[in-house]
Amino acid sequence: MVQHTQFSSYDGKTSLFSLPNTIKLNNPILLAGFPGPGLVGSISINYVIKKLDMQQILCFESEFIVPGVIFMDGKLHHPFRIYSNLDGTICALICEAPIMIDGMHSVLDALAKWTEDNRIKDVFVIDGIAIQPRSTTDVNPKVLSNIERSPIILSSDDGKFINSNTNKKNINIESLIEGSTSFIGGIAGGLLSSCISHNISCSVIFIPTQSGIPDPDGAALTLELLQNTIANNNFKVDTTELRKEGEEMKHKLNNLIKSIKQQQEQPHLIHDGKHDPIMYS
Repeated sequence: MVQHTQFSSYDGKTSLFSLPNTIKLNNPILLAGFPGPGLVGSISINYVIKKLDMQQILCFESEFIVPGVIFMDGKLHHPFRIYSNLDGTICALICEAPIMIDGMHSVLDALAKWTEDNRIKDVFVIDGIAIQPRSTTDVNPKVLSNIERSPIILSSDDGKFINSNTNKKNINIESLIEGSTSFIGGIAGGLLSSCISHNISCSVIFIPTQSGIPDPDGAALTLELLQNTIANNNFKVDTTELRKEGEEMKHKLNNLIKSIKQQQEQPHLIHDGKHDPIMYS
């Protein structure tokens, strides 16, 4: 039976509900992912939940979360939920429904109270960053290579910035990390801001990706970097399945690109009376 907890927002419009479980949290880290470019955050968190056999411990109810449910793995799920591993050392937060902009503070306030009460020691937000074509005339889909999109981490802690390949620059990502001030908005940026306000160490992991295409390979790259970053022996995730899905996605994209190029190279069809005209309905 789902039960109301004491964690509610300042305006009373967002509340956390607990699900039946026997897990006791032990100063956990919190991984968070939201829908974004390449769905990297959502894919990563769902994969971690599956591989670590995590149990759902909480869900959010709010006037500001667009009403709806997620049908996944043969049953309905609340769109905004928190999971934990059995040892209570790793928590995962996933939101798969839009949050109204005027209610962002309400939702984040309830979440901040929960993170503070449970002594969350580190928060990692996983997100994609959309990469534009190299040229304004390049309108064809493009398969990004791993060299072009090394994940990076931006952190609230000094000296915690990590670039997994410091010898190569990511295309169109230099402006984010070289000297200039950058703004991270939305629910991801709001969560990071809330963590800083409550003196909780936080980081965001970006992976360059293509915004309109699900990117399991990018999720695998991000999780592999994260495993080398987090000092937690329980966070061991085999990314073989994600890599396989990524290869299948690349294969499909390559076939699509080849098909588009072939169509572009063909001369315009001119009806010469030898063939029946093409009819569309």
